[in-house]
Amino acid sequence: PEDIHRYLEAGLSHVIAKPVKEDKLMAVVANLRIALGTSPSPSSTPAPLLDQAVVAAHRQLLGAKKFKALMHSFSEVYDELWPALQNSLEAQDRYDTVEIAHKLAGACDTLGFSRASQLLRKLESSIEAAAPDLPIQVSQILLTTMEASLQQARKFAES
Repeated sequence: PEDIHRYLEAGLSHVIAKPVKEDKLMAVVANLRIALGTSPSPSSTPAPLLDQAVVAAHRQLLGAKKFKALMHSFSEVYDELWPALQNSLEAQDRYDTVEIAHKLAGACDTLGFSRASQLLRKLESSIEAAAPDLPIQVSQILLTTMEASLQQARKFAES
């Protein structure tokens, strides 16, 4: 992370640390294509807050007790990562913001919190594609979606 911060401060707009992961590399390439206007932008159609099919599959495969535990674990991950993401955004730390947004998007996607995942990935992509001197901004939609996702996870964990 320290090397990456130095590269970004030196003016590089994109840095991928070793070991290079194919999905990360492809995401950066896709984002550069979008920024350069050589690729269509990702869909702007909002995903549903919750993918009911994913939730139903988790419930069926895990059973009620493990499903509740899974949602409780998500709440704990959320409670750790969401404040860290907000802090990195406030500090305008592009590298940490992208890393945390990616982790949180993955957790949301796995559990069916589709809209949160979509918005976090959009944040991640916009930061990776933007010039390093542009300020990072978060939409109110992301803030309200993340809160709604946490409330839903806690309901599942308590029911």
